[in-house]
This record gives sequence, structure tokens and C-alpha cells, in this order.
Amino acid sequence: MTRILAVLLLLSSAAFAGGGPENVLVVQNDLCPDSVDIARYYVVKRDVPRHHVVHVRIPGGPAKPKKGGKKDPKAPADDDGWDPRESFASFDEYCTLLQEPVRAWILAHPGSHITTIALTRGIPVCAPVKNAKGNEIVRATAHMLGGMFVEKDDLRTGPEGVRGNPSPFYKCDESIDPAAPLKGEWRILCVGHLDAFTLADAKRAIDLAVQSDSKRPDGTVYLGQSAEKDPRGMYNPSFPQLADFIKGLGMKTETVAHNPNNVLLEGKKDVATYAFGQAGWDETFPAKNAYQPGALVDNITSVAMTWRSFVDGSKGGQTPMTWFTRAGATVVHGCVREPTTGAWDPEYLHIQRYLSGYNVIESFFMGHPWYPWMNLVAGDPLTQPFAQRPEVKGELTGAKGAWRLKVAAKATREGAALKSLEVFVDGVKAGDAQDGAEFDLGTAFDPAVNSWRVVATDDSKFRTQGSAASAPLKGESGKLSAKLDGYYKGSAALKLGYDGKEPVVTWCAEDAKDKVGTVKGYRFSILFEDDTKPHSIDLWVRNAKGEAPVVLRVEVPAKKR
Repeated sequence: MTRILAVLLLLSSAAFAGGGPENVLVVQNDLCPDSVDIARYYVVKRDVPRHHVVHVRIPGGPAKPKKGGKKDPKAPADDDGWDPRESFASFDEYCTLLQEPVRAWILAHPGSHITTIALTRGIPVCAPVKNAKGNEIVRATAHMLGGMFVEKDDLRTGPEGVRGNPSPFYKCDESIDPAAPLKGEWRILCVGHLDAFTLADAKRAIDLAVQSDSKRPDGTVYLGQSAEKDPRGMYNPSFPQLADFIKGLGMKTETVAHNPNNVLLEGKKDVATYAFGQAGWDETFPAKNAYQPGALVDNITSVAMTWRSFVDGSKGGQTPMTWFTRAGATVVHGCVREPTTGAWDPEYLHIQRYLSGYNVIESFFMGHPWYPWMNLVAGDPLTQPFAQRPEVKGELTGAKGAWRLKVAAKATREGAALKSLEVFVDGVKAGDAQDGAEFDLGTAFDPAVNSWRVVATDDSKFRTQGSAASAPLKGESGKLSAKLDGYYKGSAALKLGYDGKEPVVTWCAEDAKDKVGTVKGYRFSILFEDDTKPHSIDLWVRNAKGEAPVVLRVEVPAKKR
């Protein structure tokens, strides 16, 4: 008798505007151990498709010796010995080491519909760009990379003078369409930075972002006034109107008078958002408050997000916003170089967008009047506590060789309906589903090996997503190893060692005929169409348990002729 299995999974749906995990591309610097760690941690925490990782190789900066040959204490390194760099050395270096690999990945995976890029530690926060006269000026790497598909040269390569170009994304009130992220007027992707002072700080911020998803905080939006005649006080006149907007959303708000003692907010236990303008504040000030999951902290000032802001042991620059991350904020915003007040919207548009329901990275890109500029958002770019997500259910029915997935979903935002229902198997889109209908998962699908996810997108301007997914495989502790066991006519044979149950592996290899696959067993092969160059294979062992994601990398050498 054929055994029939029916499993109903109703999970807490994640919600995302501007796309979700299936629309994120993570950039990992293989030369920086912390970058590798953060990238792997984020991919697992957000369940980003395992092949949505671009591997780049960006060297660290040289340690600066002082007299006597010892290292200058003003140029600290992380515990792993990695020495950060203030900036890419040149526009050409930025293009070669970062932009070209990221652009090539996106063009090679058109079906992935990337809307968001998450950079990691070990990638310089600044990049020189060429202006119209061929001279090099400096902008934020995140802004430069976000505009890599913009067709206008002046927008892609930066302005000639100090002022930026008008951003085509500025004041937009519609999310990037995941179905066509590179079409339309903008052609801008949103780029954030997964980093903080320490690796632990960065991971905690990711955890807080995941925890906050679609859970509207019952906190207060604090609006901090700047000192009188301080140019950072450009927002002060808009506070009454902004307060009315916040109250209209049913939230609490409080305007905080400027405090000349450099402790600008103190004793607040319900910070949902805090925005202010101040330089040189006391470094103990951020920890004098408590921040809710999803809390955004923004400071309009100079050099608050320089490379020093991401190096434990340094003073972090003039006013490092990463002190707020350490104190419990989820996302922070600042500048990598000296900006100008004209680079901010005078009405805190990005905060309005965030509180309305967009994710944090789209909110900031919508609020940047100039492009490209000095702005940097540090934290999970998918942070979105104010979303109203579609509800999604998935029911797996059938038997071996004939598994089907019955899906049901409904929009929860008033006036919205469902726009699409997509089914993903092991992170790769398998097709579009119909509400209430059954989706054929194919004869090769095995619930003991393969994972599924249903993603529903509503037709509101937010294009908010909700999802339901199969339960993860139960992990077991065990020693793992992987090695190349032969390479013949472009086919790389791999052998795994594992003392737990038979391993289930998702492998990713950019140069392979099939770029991603999921298999069960100790031996399998991957076909490369070009055996004249070396290749790399990443192996995610899905049923291995450990404190960190279990990832193995196997190098395949070029075939000798």
C-alpha cells in the first residue's frame, strides 16, 4: 500500500517590501574571516538561498607600524588579524574587485530577481569614482554599487562637483518590483552593510532584525533637536508636521530638547526610532537608553560611519553610530565621509517611509535627494517591523514521486489583494501557484531532502511579501569533511565524511553547468563545462548541527593539459 503523507505547516510568515530573502544577494569577502562568518550567519538566519552569495577577494589594508617596528595602536585590527581599509585604492580597483563580480552574478541569474544587496565586513565603505572630467572623487561604496545598472553615466560615475545628482529614487513611494527589479525609471538596487564594531554586535543586530519582522513595536519615536544655529538642526522646523504624521499612524512621539552636555537622550526604555543631529557626543550616551527590536537610530552629522566605526578598539571616528548597535539598536545610519545637509531630505522622508511599512534599506534610498552620496545603512537591510504581511499556508500531500503542495494565502493590508504566489524548491523558483490549488513539485522532490517555500506578494505599493516554508531538517552533531575524489572530463567527484546520519547537502558552484543543487549521500558529482580553469564548490550540510553554519569548501584545480 502506498503510504500517503499530508503535512500542514502554518508558520509565522516573514514579510518584506522590496523583496524578501529570495531577492537578496550577499557579498562575502573570502579574504576576511569575519566577512565569511557574517555572510554565513545571515544566510542561515534569513534563509537566503544558499547560492545567493557572491565571493569576492578584497585584500585588507597593511598594518601601519610605528617607530620601533610595532603596530600603530591608532590602526587596530580585529582579533582575526584582519586590517581594514579606509577605501578602495581607485575606481578601477573598486570595479574589478567588487562591482564586476556582483554585476556578473546578477546578470547570470536573471531569475533570482535581486532587489537588495548586503555587503559584509571586509569590504571598504568608500570608493573613488570618476567624474565627468575623469577625476576621482569619493562616495559611499553602497551608493556606488546600488547604481551599477544606471544607464546615465553621470549618475553611475558620480558628479563633477561637490553636489550630487538628483536621485531618480528620491521621494518614490512604490517598492522595487521583485519581478522586474532592473526595469523602470530607477534601475537602482538598495545596498546595505552587515557590520558593527564587533562580529558579536553584527550578529546580534541580525537577530534583532529577524525578531522584529512584522511586529509593530509599541514604542516611541524620539525626535532630537539640535543646538540653535547648528546646521544639523535642519529638521527641527519639520518636527511638528512629522509628529502629526507619526500620531496618525497610531504611534507615540516625543520631541527631545537639545542637551549641551553631550548626553542627548537618557533613561528611555521604549526607543522605537531615534533621530537627531549632533557631533562629539559622549560615548556612554547610547547605552543610557533601551531599544526595541527593529529600532532605527539616525544622526545627521559628519563621518559617523567611517571604516573606524567597524573596528573594535578604535574610537570609531567623530561620532560612531555603531555605539548604538552595541547598545541594542537594530539599524543605524550615518556618513562615510564629510557630507552636506543638502544630501538629506528636510522632512525625514526615510523615517516616514520606514514607519509606513517599507523595509529600512528602501526607506533610506527613497529619502536620499542626491545620488551617489556618502550615506551608509548598517544592519539587516530587510529590517521591516511595520509591514502588514500576507498570510500564507502550505500543505504537502502525496507520496514518493508525486508530491504536491497545496497553497493558500490572503492579503492583510486594507484594500490590497494578492499579486503573485511563487513556489521555491531549495531556493530556486519552481513556478507560480494558484491560491487554493495544488502545485506539482515534480517527480524528483523528496521532503526528506528538499525544502520548499511559498512566497505571496500583495499588490499594494509596498509589494509586501509573506511566506510559509517546510520545516528545516533536524540537525545532528558530527564530524564533517569533504574532498575532491576525482576530476575527469569536467566532472568533479566529491566524497564527504560524516559520522552522523547520511548527509543532506546543498552545493553551490558558480561555474558549474547547474549552479546549485541538493543531494543526499556521501558521494556525488558536479559537472563543469570548462575544465581549463579552477573552480570552487560550497557545500551546506543541512542536517549537521553546530553553533555556526556548517559550510565546507572544495577547490577544484584546472585540468592539466
